[in-house]
Amino acid sequence: MERSRASRPLRAAFAVALCLGPLACGEAPVEEAPVVRPIKMVTVGSGDAGRLREYPGEVSAVQNAELAFEVPGRIVEFAVEEGQRVEADALLARLDARNYQAQLDSAKAFLRKARSDYARERSIYREDPGATTEAALETYQRAVGVSEAEYRQAEKAFEDTELRAPFSGVMARKLIDDFQNVSAQDPVLILQDDSSLEIKVSVPEADLTLAGGDGTVDSATARFRPSVVVTTFPDRRFPARFKEFTTTADPVTRTFEATFAFENPPEVSVLPGMTAKAILTLPRAASSGAVEVPVNAIAADETGSPFVWVVDPDSMRVRPTPVELGALSGSKSEILSGLANGDLIAISGVNHLREGMQVSLLEK
Repeated sequence: MERSRASRPLRAAFAVALCLGPLACGEAPVEEAPVVRPIKMVTVGSGDAGRLREYPGEVSAVQNAELAFEVPGRIVEFAVEEGQRVEADALLARLDARNYQAQLDSAKAFLRKARSDYARERSIYREDPGATTEAALETYQRAVGVSEAEYRQAEKAFEDTELRAPFSGVMARKLIDDFQNVSAQDPVLILQDDSSLEIKVSVPEADLTLAGGDGTVDSATARFRPSVVVTTFPDRRFPARFKEFTTTADPVTRTFEATFAFENPPEVSVLPGMTAKAILTLPRAASSGAVEVPVNAIAADETGSPFVWVVDPDSMRVRPTPVELGALSGSKSEILSGLANGDLIAISGVNHLREGMQVSLLEK
């Protein structure tokens, strides 16, 4: 029993010797492979890179109408459902028209009597002018005019018990319950023409000075080739056009409102209310020699000085490059110095990079 206890340290020492054997024989330890960080990259000045302006906004229909009855009454029918497409002049909803029908019938009867009385009086006046007077004849004639006006009014009120689509579109929302009493001009439903859409965005005053041209929407469209990217479809860019822009700045934000119109593509479903962004492509002459990079490519050192990680295309290692920042617009920032067209820079994970770190292109 004592012998067994004494042999335990010898066995432990033997095990350690086996573990250290390769080192004692001069074999080198296995080196770990360097970490290669995958990142997104962009080439400065490539294609449209660095020449884009992006402005967030919300998609809306070009025509968006809250429809209401011209007369009060009780709704007895909704002829369409929410989301249903309708043509212009299609019936949308109907009021109980029995009272308006009675008023129309009464007005028609009074008009018929007024015309009959006038015809009889005119006949008497022509056959025997002494049997009546011209003033009496004019009184009957005025009665006909009043009756015709009352008939037209009753006829319109009866027609207004039907709510019809002023344009082709989609019944977006029903605002009133079935069989509810409504007053005249109470909104009943929302009709939207989604065949053409638009997006309103706020443009910084610094960007507005780049407009140039003759100041018309056609000139601005030709210069900046606007497009729209809907958040739901980030890989699709829809051609757009300037529709209008204000010439008075918002007193708080100092931005100008611009509206861009674009066609609703048939192959995807772009709906009013979706978030989107308008994209402008700046003419090269407008950049004044400066280059632009995404703002998420810019980092700051311990002193707060901005820099960008430049990637060596041969070794795929990064190095910090100090830059001088210019104007900021949307998701882009001007770089006045420090970079040149053709430089490959990192645009993701910039806070996790270190000088000399090897990187690879992050595939989408």
